[in-house]
This record gives sequence, structure tokens and C-alpha cells, in this order.
Amino acid sequence: MQYTRQPRNVAAVTKDDRCYFSPRHVCDALGIDWKSQHVKIMADQVLATCVVEITTQLPGTGQSRAYVMLPIEFLSGWLFTIKKVRPEVQDKLNVFRAEGFVALDAWFRKGLRHSPTAVASAAPSPTGRSPWPTSCGLRSNPQ
Repeated sequence: MQYTRQPRNVAAVTKDDRCYFSPRHVCDALGIDWKSQHVKIMADQVLATCVVEITTQLPGTGQSRAYVMLPIEFLSGWLFTIKKVRPEVQDKLNVFRAEGFVALDAWFRKGLRHSPTAVASAAPSPTGRSPWPTSCGLRSNPQ
């Protein structure tokens, strides 16, 4: 397992060639309640199938412990569901959400979803695996 963190990025853990993030730590950074977000994640028919528990030691924690993690490719979609955060990050979240609306429109309505070039670049995989998650009970290629 490998832990990485870069300034202004999400802390991530790599296990079995997959990258995961801790939604709890994102909640802390955004100033929102982790317990209520955990309930939302577990009630979500897609996110709940992707939750894994990984034991690791994150910097500054002093000891190894189990963390609820989600695959990194689900970070943007989960963040898209969050509406209210600490006042000092609210504007950034609003810009992120607005960009998400535009990106989804481009993907579905403007046909980028059916473009081989867009699909190939959407989630580059150094291992050559399909960019579409299969370990979360989802189809391997959404068409």
C-alpha cells in the first residue's frame, strides 16, 4: 500500500493497483459532518457497492487504523452531491459543481460519451485495464 499527498490534492492510498481516497478526510477539509456523509454514501446504490475498508497509517495519525475508502474515480461524483461546506471553500465548491454540470452535458448531450478519443482519454490506465469500474458491481463499459 502506498500513501500519497500533494498540496491541494486529495490524500490517496494505492492498494492492488487501485487508488482510493478517504471521504472522511475530505469531509474534515470541507468542514462537513462525516457521520451524515457516511450514511449518505451507504444509502447510495452505486457508492455503497464501492466502499472498502483499508487499514493504513496516514501521516500525522501516529498509528495504523481502518479507514472507509472509495475508489478515486468516484470522488468527483460524490463531491457533486455536496451543497454546503465551510464558508471559505463554498465558492470553490460552487465553481466545481458548475464545471461538473458543463462536463456532464458535454459527455452525454454533446456526444463525447460516444467518441473513442474521449473515452480513451477519460480515465487513462497505466495497467491497460478498462477505465470503467467493475469491482463495484457496475457494468464494465457503459453504452
